[in-house]
Amino acid sequence: MGPEATAEFYKRIISIFQREYGCANDFDYPEIFIYNLPLPEIVRTTDPKVINSLQKGVDKLTAVGAEFIVSPCNSAGTLFSSLDFRLPFLSIVDETLEEIGSGKTGILGTRQTINSGVYQKKLSNLGKTSELPTAKQQEKITKIILNILAGKKLESDKKSILKIISQFRGKGCDAVILGCTELPLLISQKDSDLKLYDTLQILAEATVEYSVKGDSDV
Repeated sequence: MGPEATAEFYKRIISIFQREYGCANDFDYPEIFIYNLPLPEIVRTTDPKVINSLQKGVDKLTAVGAEFIVSPCNSAGTLFSSLDFRLPFLSIVDETLEEIGSGKTGILGTRQTINSGVYQKKLSNLGKTSELPTAKQQEKITKIILNILAGKKLESDKKSILKIISQFRGKGCDAVILGCTELPLLISQKDSDLKLYDTLQILAEATVEYSVKGDSDV
């Protein structure tokens, strides 16, 4: 599930512990189990085997002694309601929704994330409006995400994403959810004057907070 995004997620967790809690020694950090789970197709569509793979991943993390589970992947996050969790689970979607303001919000993500309706439905339930990419924009976004997964961070892709974000502004959006954790590997808040909700950073901060307050292994 996005190996490079997972590595970046771990780095951000460490940075937060250093910045907010002054961690400097090995023993200052919590025990963290990182399980890189190779999944069947999930960016463009969802292979029926994905849910079984995710359940096996959850079971493995439970077996090694984790006290709560997080997953820095929005696409997989659309499927977790189908899984059997015996541990607390921090949802990247729910943690992000807690940060969303009152204005109209654009949503960027994989086809799986967009088609699931998870963000737009939950925003609507909160009385908030959202805007989705057009079919043409989604095709471009999918290609960009696949490039990032392959280690290709192209300047042309960055310009394309920023153009789509600009077009969201033209449709009345006050902010945009970076609803794929590969996207923060390509762009950041400094690249746009429109508010960007970085789901990778939001989950990293929530993970640290939960770990500290619950004194738990991740």
